[in-house]
Amino acid sequence: MGFEDDLKARRAGVAAEIAELRSRISVLEGVLLSFDGIIHFYDPSAAVAAPLPKAKISRHPLPLQLQQINKTEAVFQTLREAGRPISTGECAEAIGIRHGVDPADPALKRFSSNVSATLSGLMKRDRVRQVRAADGIKNLWEIAA
Repeated sequence: MGFEDDLKARRAGVAAEIAELRSRISVLEGVLLSFDGIIHFYDPSAAVAAPLPKAKISRHPLPLQLQQINKTEAVFQTLREAGRPISTGECAEAIGIRHGVDPADPALKRFSSNVSATLSGLMKRDRVRQVRAADGIKNLWEIAA
């Protein structure tokens, strides 16, 4: 491993640690707000800290071609074409690619939550089912027989 590769690996480690710390801070801010709410409930006159400013959330709007599709139909087509159980992310990515969306588009992550909601609704109607992946962690989706 060369000098440059070592620097790149260290940089990636620092970036990952920053992301982890941001996530942890967000969780702790939520806990703090919960404590403030409980304190205020039991003692409305208690002086609690001013609410923390909300972090700006960068929203990536869904591409028009993903807004206009029938998600249920797209999910069934993707599950049929896959021929095997697939994850929500794989399903969303396949739908996006089929409709001309770049796989690196950050809006695909948001679209994945739409696909997840569609799959959950279909599961409630016994149209699809979840199966456990070989790793025992991930849930995959398939058409219910």
